[in-house]
Amino acid sequence: MNLFDRSMMIKSIHCEYVLLTEYQSLNLSCKIFNHSSSSSITIVNWYKDQKLIIDSSLSPNNYNRTKFHLINQNDSIIILTLLKAKPIDVGDYECRQIMLLDLNSTKILHIHRFAVRAKPRIRSELFGKNVISQTVWANEEWRMKCSFVSKYHQINSTLDIVRIEEVDDDHHHHNNGNVGGYIFSYDNYTKIKNKTKQWLHRNNDRVQIQLYNMVMAKQQQSSDNNNNNNNQTVIELKISNVNFKDRGYLGCIGINPVANDNLLILLRVNDRIRILCPIIVIITLSLYLFTIITIYEYRRISPFSLLQLD
Repeated sequence: MNLFDRSMMIKSIHCEYVLLTEYQSLNLSCKIFNHSSSSSITIVNWYKDQKLIIDSSLSPNNYNRTKFHLINQNDSIIILTLLKAKPIDVGDYECRQIMLLDLNSTKILHIHRFAVRAKPRIRSELFGKNVISQTVWANEEWRMKCSFVSKYHQINSTLDIVRIEEVDDDHHHHNNGNVGGYIFSYDNYTKIKNKTKQWLHRNNDRVQIQLYNMVMAKQQQSSDNNNNNNNQTVIELKISNVNFKDRGYLGCIGINPVANDNLLILLRVNDRIRILCPIIVIITLSLYLFTIITIYEYRRISPFSLLQLD
């Protein structure tokens, strides 16, 4: 039987996105539709990325029970559970309700498609995991580079960079300063994107954003376990001449149909002249005070010196 034959009549198709939470069970529920022919046999097969993973026409236990678990609820709903789901389990799943007409022909009654996607987790290529702020000298160069954690987190995901000059005081008060939540709340994301474009347009002579594919590191090429780092999308922000107007939050964001992620860095800008100003003031005041004391002592001692000369 060729169950992938698209020429067969399909009565209905249902599609939905499902969020995969790493190392937790994931349930895919498939509704069973009644059919008019009571003499025909109906089976429900499961596929991942067009590959058959559970064939109901075989023995009920003929599948990887350490990875999958099937629950039949009164022949009305069949639930496929992915036990301790991992990023590698991301993919396009299908539940196909198939009617066996005879030995050589079948009819697909219903297809339920599940686009299982992971949270688009991102990482910094330049900073540590716990870095939340960076201090840079004015007129120096600064870079920020981000990528997805793996190719599984990249599926159906987009990577972008935004700049947040300031956060509403009301949001800080009600969300404990959660800037990441501020980005994706209500219509803030659109406003932030527009302001970022304006900032880039005003500073296109010194600020550039580049999007490219990352080549897998040589030390990872020999490891099959790290192949998921191959051909990763990387986004890089470069400010060639930092000034004080660049201060604020700069962030990489990942978005897909089921979730989002962000990595924010608070950019602080210091000026060497401003740092030296207090020192210069102290030295100037010290010299001024020293001059006053010297003149005073000279005038205090001078009359006695004249008497001794007489």
